[in-house]
Amino acid sequence: TETSMLYEAPLPIATTQTVKVKAFREGWTPSTTVTRTYTMIYGALDAPTIAPAAGTYATDQSISLQGPAGATLRYTTNGSTPTTSSTLYTAPFQVSASTTVKARAFHPDWTASATTTAVYTLVVATPTLSLPTGSYAPGQAVTIACETPGATLRYTLNGTTPTPTSPTWTTGAALPLADVTVTVGAWKTGYTASAVATSSYTLTEAFTPGAVA
Repeated sequence: TETSMLYEAPLPIATTQTVKVKAFREGWTPSTTVTRTYTMIYGALDAPTIAPAAGTYATDQSISLQGPAGATLRYTTNGSTPTTSSTLYTAPFQVSASTTVKARAFHPDWTASATTTAVYTLVVATPTLSLPTGSYAPGQAVTIACETPGATLRYTLNGTTPTPTSPTWTTGAALPLADVTVTVGAWKTGYTASAVATSSYTLTEAFTPGAVA
């Protein structure tokens, strides 16, 4: 319109852009509008990087992406190839289950990058028993811990392998030692179940075992 930018010198164009021009003169009918679209193709963008590296982890992971300056990064967590309508990366995001992350860089002046893929396998850490297999004097107790936050620990006292229906170990509990084999496994939604930990105990003298404290 007559209030649009006034042309006074050649216009530098360094990115994909549409230019529209119209001429005006007092007492004359304005000209028709001339439209030109300039598309810049500078080549293919470098693929983004994903951190941390793909691998097996025992805790939730914070995923960060980094790509070419000025590019838009988009990603998926369902195994599909990212497109211009995929989730826009703006900040690190959490992976709380085994997940395949795929990322790609986009810019209107460049061909979209290749896809970067990182597969994260989350496995519950093997539980640890505070006392190794051995013989102990009465009055000692064993505790169980797991590196994976939020994991559910289940145990048996007869040497059999725990299952998802075995008794739950209460956080902070202590089991007074007896002649017993303690076997523990751990589970968490979205994770692969842990390996099983086991220790066998005998008492150096007679003792009546108590319940889990």
